[in-house]
Amino acid sequence: MSRKRLIILADWIGHKGDPMSDKLFRALLSVELAVLLGGSTAAWALPAAMADRGYWAIGGEWLLILAAAGLGLYLPYIRPRTNKKARR
Repeated sequence: MSRKRLIILADWIGHKGDPMSDKLFRALLSVELAVLLGGSTAAWALPAAMADRGYWAIGGEWLLILAAAGLGLYLPYIRPRTNKKARR
């Protein structure tokens, strides 16, 4: 998601930049990304595994779905690295 889209999304939900609003924004964004990534991975992985095996079972595709959802939960909390010399 581009920075411009994140800014538009932040304006739409009323994100003002204060610490509590920032935490709420990141929490909502992380849940939305987890559902989107996990759901899209499940939509692909579950039918493919079912077609390969020929029956429904719990296998490695569930780990893949959980990893995609976990990545969605983690992504909004990554902060870009800054140059230490530029901060001084």
